[in-house]
Formats: sequence, structure tokens, C-alpha cells
Amino acid sequence: MNKLSTAERVQVIAALVEGNSINSTVRMTGISKPTILKLDCRLPERSAVSSTMIALSGSSPSGSSCDEIWAFCYCKKANVPEGLEGVFGFGDVWTWTGLDPDSKLMCDWMIGVRDSGAAYDFMRTLAPRFDGRLQITTDGSHAYKNAIGTPLRRGDTIGLCQCVKLYENEPGPRNIAPGKYFPWSMHWR
Repeated sequence: MNKLSTAERVQVIAALVEGNSINSTVRMTGISKPTILKLDCRLPERSAVSSTMIALSGSSPSGSSCDEIWAFCYCKKANVPEGLEGVFGFGDVWTWTGLDPDSKLMCDWMIGVRDSGAAYDFMRTLAPRFDGRLQITTDGSHAYKNAIGTPLRRGDTIGLCQCVKLYENEPGPRNIAPGKYFPWSMHWR
């Protein structure tokens, strides 16, 4: 079986990151469609992802913007049938994401629940992807506060920034849209 070189992988991923479709990537690179589709299965290998990110951005990623995306499986949490409450895969699920702000590549992702245990597991898989000083930016979720300190403890090489939006309540009739917001504040751990 032929394997793609790192340069070919970078070429394919760069085309996909730029927004090209799989078919246009096939035309541009000359690599077959099944090979490009199989590339997704091989990318989770740590060395392949790290070398691809370094090749695309020119350096190892130095930071990650982390967030969670809500979805549901089977039905929403309020409509889960009796006997299936609390079973993962029925009701709310969350996709934890870590995005490199420079190259816009997904450093890591995980599907789970939204609690401190899942935040800890996600940070533990995200940490090995970075070398040197690491800057993590999150929203105001409390799940990140303890999760970031434990698995990523490297002395003074970690910066945590939480982007918290503060909305101002204006007197008068209620508006559907949120009020004015103040600039985000930084909290370092």
C-alpha cells in the first residue's frame, strides 16, 4: 500500500483548510478521492497532526482557543425516554474543540458531556500537541478552571485567558437582542 508523504499530506490538508471541496482537491493534487477520504482516518496520529500543523503554519502552535458546541443525539435532554436518562448518546452531547488561532486548524476535539471530568479529559489529550509556552483562551465556563491547571502543569509555561462578555441591562422595554457589552477581561491562572 502506498502512503502519502508529509509534503503530500500538507498539500491536501492546506487545500481543504482553504475551503476547497474534495473533488477540487483531487484535481489540484492528483491524489485519488479515496486516498483523500482515508487521510482523515490517519490524521489523529499525534506525529502526523503535529508535523502537518508545523508545515502549514511554519512553527509549532503556541496557543489554542477552546470551546464547546452543543448538539443532541436521538432527542433533546428533556425528551429522553424513561430508562435512558443519563445514558451517553441519548440527549445532550457536547463537542469540545481546540483551535489553533494562527493556522485555524483544529488541534484536537472530543465528544462528551459538559462537566469538569470531560474538560479534564479534553485538556489531557490537547496538552501533548504543544511545545514551549502555551496560551489557552476559553469562555467563562467554570469547567476549564481546574482542568487546565492539572494536566497541563508545566511551571510558568501556561497562560489561561477567559473571554467573558458582560452585558449591560438598559431600562425600558425588553429587547430580544442582547444589550451593549463591555470589552472582555483577562484572568490569568
